[in-house]
Amino acid sequence: MKKGMKYYGLIWLTAVAAFHAIVFLLPDSVTGAARSAGAFWSGYAGIMAAFTGQAVCSYLFFRETTPKGRFLNIPLVTLSYSGLLAVLIAGSLCMTVPFIPDWLGAVAAILILVFSAVAVIKSKAAAHIVNTGDKKIESRTSFMKLFVSQLSSLLDAAKSTPVYEPIQKLYEAARYSDPVSAVSLSDIESRMTSELNALSASINTEDFESARRISGELLLLIKKRAADCKRFK
Repeated sequence: MKKGMKYYGLIWLTAVAAFHAIVFLLPDSVTGAARSAGAFWSGYAGIMAAFTGQAVCSYLFFRETTPKGRFLNIPLVTLSYSGLLAVLIAGSLCMTVPFIPDWLGAVAAILILVFSAVAVIKSKAAAHIVNTGDKKIESRTSFMKLFVSQLSSLLDAAKSTPVYEPIQKLYEAARYSDPVSAVSLSDIESRMTSELNALSASINTEDFESARRISGELLLLIKKRAADCKRFK
């Protein structure tokens, strides 16, 4: 994104330079401008403030480091370039066309900036809502992710043992089970954790008879959890 900010910075500087060239290099006889008048400098200050505001809006996008954040903020890039171009055109016309008041350029440029700022705020709010939702989903799926991961490690440890196949069935059942937890599932998930710990201890002590029995009980719990997930939805 540093490269994107660099390119935008070059374009921004080009637009500002073009604005100054148009406003200050054209003769007064062409533009009818009275550069000594307060209205001229008020209009100029307003337009430059709008240019600066456009740069700030763009920075809010380019400083995003996460891929998801950049994706959600993609509309801001187009908006920022469009806003920059609109400020350049509106500001230049209002400052150089004789029958258009200088102050109108400042008003037009600031209105464009306000529109851009509102769009930035809305985009940031939408990104925040999406990120918050993702965090909630992640927290609700953390139990099954950890459970499946522990079963995977247990499956590796059980290779070349009599209980490899039962544990493989457990792993497959858990892997394809509904990953989303809920408060109503807390009791059965607690029992699943206890059974998994007991199963791990049985394998470590090579008590394969107990391990086979616990595997069967744990498989029933996984199936019951899957049924409860469907029932509570």
